[in-house]
Amino acid sequence: MLTGIFLVDGLLILGLLWIVVRFLKKYREYITSTLATGGLSKFARLLMAAPPLVIVIVAIIFTLVLRNYLFLRFTHAIFLLAMWLLATILGLVFLILMSIRSPYLFIAFLAILCAFIPILSFTSITNFQAAFASTGTTGYLLLLIEGAAIIALCYPLLFHLHQILKTSS
Repeated sequence: MLTGIFLVDGLLILGLLWIVVRFLKKYREYITSTLATGGLSKFARLLMAAPPLVIVIVAIIFTLVLRNYLFLRFTHAIFLLAMWLLATILGLVFLILMSIRSPYLFIAFLAILCAFIPILSFTSITNFQAAFASTGTTGYLLLLIEGAAIIALCYPLLFHLHQILKTSS
């Protein structure tokens, strides 16, 4: 049950992010003319590079240092990385929407709240394990797939965000 709730939560966040990025794409000219978007564009590019780096570092630490419960630890790490990636992208989008006084501000705020609920609830691996232990390996596998899918689907959104924020100079 809880696994299903967080699977739907992840899909809801992705859907809300997609709606907001499409809105930003419509107003690209206005955004680039009223905001200094060079730094935001670089930040979007940095966000594209961060997840693979984090995954490599986590994999090295888990295989060389923390060798017990690898599947649980890796699932936990990927799930939280996906939620943090969504929260960070949404925070960036929220700042842009706030500066242009967009009507989509509430949608971005709602999506940030939906992203922070799992982050706050499951940052501790003991809370994560206690919540999803009854689902067994299947529940962990679904959360791992959700986290990996969210990370993979964030790349096209980050690319679009980078294209929106990229100045023509």
